[in-house]
Amino acid sequence: MNQRIIFALTVIGSVLAASIGSSFHIAIITKAGYCILAIALLIAGFLMLVLKHTEILSGKDRRDSWEDTPGEVKAVTIVGGLACLVAGAYTLFQCFF
Repeated sequence: MNQRIIFALTVIGSVLAASIGSSFHIAIITKAGYCILAIALLIAGFLMLVLKHTEILSGKDRRDSWEDTPGEVKAVTIVGGLACLVAGAYTLFQCFF
């Protein structure tokens, strides 16, 4: 299965688990949903920011070199990766504290 589809299903599933757990006051399901969401966001941020996987944003199946990538794709990759890392860290912090 495509990695983007797996990521999207993981995020949707974790948000649903967190919502259901929160609605029915089941703490373990809520924490599990938040933890899965945080891990997915941290992995996405790491892939985009550190490994500079530009094919995530460009829609290509192959990876172009960082030097050949247009400037706007580089900017969105860096900002999106940073946003995913911050959101993942915040969600993980909220999960445990």
